[in-house]
Amino acid sequence: MNQSRMSDRHIWGAGTVAAVLFVAVAVAAVTGAVPVVDATDETGTITGNVTDSGGEPLSSAAVEAPETGDEASVDDDGSYELDVPAAEIEVIANADGYESDEAQLTVAAGETETVDFELDPDVRVYDATVDIESGEGVPGEQVVLEVDIESNEGSSIDINELDIELEYDRDVLQYSAVNSQPVDVGSTEITERGGTIEIESDYEFGDLTSPPSTPLTAARLEFVVLGDPGDVGDISFSEDSSIGYTGDEVEADWEGGDIDVIGEDEQGPDEPQVGQIVATSEGGFVEFNEGDGDTAREEGVGFPPGDDPDGDIPIEIEGQVFDDGTWQSTDTSFPTLQDAALPADVEARDGLEGELDLESGTMTAEGELTVIVSGDEFSFDIGATTEDSGELSGDADLSEDGGAVTLVDNEFPVDDQTGSGLVDGSLGLPSPNEGDNWFELELDVSVLSTTGTFAGTVEDESGEPIDGAVVEVGDRQAEAGEDGSVELEVEAGDYDVTVDADGYFEETTSIAVGEDETVDETFTLEAGDPNFEASLEGDAVEAGEEVDLVGTVENTGDGAGEQDVTLSVADEENTETLALAVGDDETILLSWETDADDDGEYTAELDTGDATAEAEVTVSEADDNETDSGDDVLTATSQGGFIAFTEDTSSETTASDEGLSLPDEDDGDTPIELEADYNPDDNSWESTAVDFPNLDLGEAGIDGVEAEIDTPNGLEGTIDTDDNTMTVEGTLAVTAADGDFEFDIDATTDGSNDLDGDADLDDDGGTVTAVDNEYLIQEESGYDIMDNALDLPATTPGENWLTLSFDIDIEETAADTGDIEGTVESSTGDPIEDATVDIQDELDDTTTDDDGDFELTDVETGDYTLEITADGHADTTTDVTVDEDDTTTVDVELDADDPEMTVDVDVTDAEPGDTVALTATVENTGGAPGSEEVTATVGDETKTQTVEVDPGDTETVTLEWDVAEEDLGEHTAEIEGESFESTADVTVAEALGPDVDADGDTFVATSQGGFISFAEDGDKETAIEEGLEFPSADAGEEPIEIVGAVDDDGSWESSSIRFPDLVTDSGIAAEVSAPDGLSGEIDADSGEMSANGELSVAIEGDDDTQFSFEIATTVGESESLSGEASLDEEGGTATLVDNEFTVPDETGDPLIDGTLDLPATDEGTNWFELDLEVELDADDDATSQQQQNNEGTEPQEQPENDELGSTLIIDAGILISVIVLGGGGTLASLGLLNRRWRFGK
Repeated sequence: MNQSRMSDRHIWGAGTVAAVLFVAVAVAAVTGAVPVVDATDETGTITGNVTDSGGEPLSSAAVEAPETGDEASVDDDGSYELDVPAAEIEVIANADGYESDEAQLTVAAGETETVDFELDPDVRVYDATVDIESGEGVPGEQVVLEVDIESNEGSSIDINELDIELEYDRDVLQYSAVNSQPVDVGSTEITERGGTIEIESDYEFGDLTSPPSTPLTAARLEFVVLGDPGDVGDISFSEDSSIGYTGDEVEADWEGGDIDVIGEDEQGPDEPQVGQIVATSEGGFVEFNEGDGDTAREEGVGFPPGDDPDGDIPIEIEGQVFDDGTWQSTDTSFPTLQDAALPADVEARDGLEGELDLESGTMTAEGELTVIVSGDEFSFDIGATTEDSGELSGDADLSEDGGAVTLVDNEFPVDDQTGSGLVDGSLGLPSPNEGDNWFELELDVSVLSTTGTFAGTVEDESGEPIDGAVVEVGDRQAEAGEDGSVELEVEAGDYDVTVDADGYFEETTSIAVGEDETVDETFTLEAGDPNFEASLEGDAVEAGEEVDLVGTVENTGDGAGEQDVTLSVADEENTETLALAVGDDETILLSWETDADDDGEYTAELDTGDATAEAEVTVSEADDNETDSGDDVLTATSQGGFIAFTEDTSSETTASDEGLSLPDEDDGDTPIELEADYNPDDNSWESTAVDFPNLDLGEAGIDGVEAEIDTPNGLEGTIDTDDNTMTVEGTLAVTAADGDFEFDIDATTDGSNDLDGDADLDDDGGTVTAVDNEYLIQEESGYDIMDNALDLPATTPGENWLTLSFDIDIEETAADTGDIEGTVESSTGDPIEDATVDIQDELDDTTTDDDGDFELTDVETGDYTLEITADGHADTTTDVTVDEDDTTTVDVELDADDPEMTVDVDVTDAEPGDTVALTATVENTGGAPGSEEVTATVGDETKTQTVEVDPGDTETVTLEWDVAEEDLGEHTAEIEGESFESTADVTVAEALGPDVDADGDTFVATSQGGFISFAEDGDKETAIEEGLEFPSADAGEEPIEIVGAVDDDGSWESSSIRFPDLVTDSGIAAEVSAPDGLSGEIDADSGEMSANGELSVAIEGDDDTQFSFEIATTVGESESLSGEASLDEEGGTATLVDNEFTVPDETGDPLIDGTLDLPATDEGTNWFELDLEVELDADDDATSQQQQNNEGTEPQEQPENDELGSTLIIDAGILISVIVLGGGGTLASLGLLNRRWRFGK
């Protein structure tokens, strides 16, 4: 291309511009169509009126004769007067916003012509584009997008109406009103409802102008990113969106946007700065729409070098270098390019950026360049590189301090143009083809380091490294490795370093980092303490159902920990060991299968050791007397009431006067109408339809505005016609003008704070007044007038008022039913008569006839379980579905049941010469008859017998054994069968009283009264009153007898002790023994006596319910008791006492131990006093007589004693009754024991 061609094409060589302009003017002069009117002095007049299409005068109009240039304005009344030359002439009437109107007429000199004009509105259709920009963000990030309007006309569009609706993807995005805002003009409002955003504006004329090529931002919208990386949240305009200007129409292209969800690693330059870059141009060029590279370089516009001898200012770029190898400009300046006749300015308005790798020696530069020539501009994007691009090759010579680079781009298009035909034609714009546009820029690059290094080590108090500890230096963050070390490159400067790790307290210190300097720090973190917080949800079930409890334990402390956590309710509990890191939580579960008698209120508890949470558990009584009758229909119509907000008064009247009245049907108002399904079994109701009439807000001072009330989730509650109560619960949504708000109500007829409810109900309905004086309104409506008038928000308890009066009607509905029929047969196919067919959990049941057939009629539709039982057969269940007006057939086969045999053994003890009787009672607890071969064995006797037993019946097998002297001792009786085996102990013992040496000193002692009491901390009189008395031989009561001998030193030991059968009036029996005998001292001269030993008590002779204790009695003092004695060589009387013994033992049966207050371990609370009559030096006849007096009782063998000198017999039979039945209570109190245990023989 030669120089003359360049000046033809390029603005920067456009010396012929003046010539072109001259030619254009000349052409216009030659071809101009400007009419020339031969004006004369002769004139005429045109008069008339200008009105709009409705006949109204248009004072803003003007009337003109374009051929002569004469014009006239229009007066307020629409009239005009126009003087024009006498001739045939055209007259036109114009007005802004109206289409012009014209008339052709001839005006004679000195004459007046009349022409009236009627102008139609000028409806112009404008073209515009409305779009919302797209964006990206990581999950949880807030992204602000702009809604822009751009004119597609060659001129501006005046906009004074906006009505835009946007729909967005609620699964990926959440609208946030925090930073969403309209433009700061007019009265724009932004509202959001259920995924739709509305932008509405009403502007005054001229407020908003959308110029061509410059977008107008109508609103900025903020969204919170919810989705996962890879998701896209779409935002689109609805078909109802529109923009416009009064009288005009605007047709818009509606272009939606989206937000891409990206990962953390996809974000822009968040990396820290590590250096600065300074670059100056050393040459290069740019050329457009040229296919040849040599020509492009020759004809292109050159970039000035930094050492230009002509003193041209070079291109200068300053910026930041980041840790990830990227750079961004902070300042970019291009000098005015003077390489042509017309200067050109170049701008990088959004800066430049790219990559810079000093090690590999590569660099890139990207961004948008804008070229301005004489006020006209065009833009294009470059992506220059030091490598190859099309036919251009870049270059780089870089070190850590920078170097020289040549950036090239031979692939960029130029789609834009200036709009000036002369400029665009000269530059060849647009130039969209790759390879036709050329960019080469030589730069001298300097890179300055601005960073230093932080090197840290994180360890615990024992010096062990903490892996994963988070270290923050300024806005940089890193995790410590397994060795606790961490290293960060940061810009030089002062920093606060914060170190944190799960389970440890945070630590912060300050450091100063210089350029190219490394700062070392060691952090020792203190372990934190865990804190296990608890939360618990309650449950409500019917008795017999399962309670399911879910507790949550969260570690809100500063350290990890492990603790035992217990969840309990009633007698059920679950304990688990939970290990939780800081911030973690875990659930603990407990299921409780309630019984039919468990109805009541319970408190469930979750105990973590740090905290306790409680929740209510309600177990309601199971309704066994009714079947589900299905839901009835409940209707309610309002009969007045009121609602008021933020009324700080305790007076219902004052609140009512200040509030809004609710409609009363009896006063002719359109009432609130409610329809609901009502379940009389649990008294619950749930609305199927709720209709609120609009409320006039005039009472609140907002004239002409009505409030719409809705129940978005319906209403529900309870109504109990027996207790005369009703509740109403739900959410009320109020909308008025441009505002809306919601609040929850929980109204009741019982009363709420300062409001009293009322109810008058029966099975058919009645009247109620439900009230709520405790609800709150947490948010404003957004409609300032309503918020001010109603005092919203209303967040103070007790200041919001609601009364609702209703007429209630309850209509019972018949449930849909069907029938069930079938046959019950045995496994052999025989019909089973009198089998019971029962619907589980319902009252319906029936029995089969002699053919095995059954029928259940009028069963409500649904799914059921049938339970079928018959004597001699195994029970079974089957599921059945009952359909409306249909009969379901169920045939059932029952297997034969099995017998189940148990045995109970009863055997007696005996003395030589007596007969032991063994009885085995066999019972069939199964469901079918059966037989059992039973073998009984005792001593040397054995018997085998087969018994036939029907279900529920018993049969006995008996065996007798005659015992002899050689059978003395302990024996075992055995019962064996095919399905059971049992044993029992048998004792063969000598008759009471061994042979006593006739030459020795003997004595006989018998009890004459006294008492015993356990766990009684009162005085003696209380202990006697609450305890039991010992029997008296003189009163004819059977005593305990003890045979003993006195040694030469005054000590004595029992040789045998006989305790008679002890049975109370309530039938409670106990066996008492002195396993090691009794012993003590007796001194006839001093009158002293004592008795010591262990007593063992077995309830009903059962070793599993046995307890023991030691006594140490004296005739002297023992705490609060005083004994006495009057003895000589022949005997006398003695009162033995012990107020210091304890009973540390217990039976292990909670009922017995609780009744006896066992164990009783406090000295001074157990009382023993025994009156004895003692006979010393008793002869054989006395001893034999004593044995005869007690014939039939069984002696207890004592250890042999070769040193027995005399015999002592103590008659204290009732002592053991008292031990068994005392414990600080009366004999009658043990009726409870008798209900649980069977005593006696």
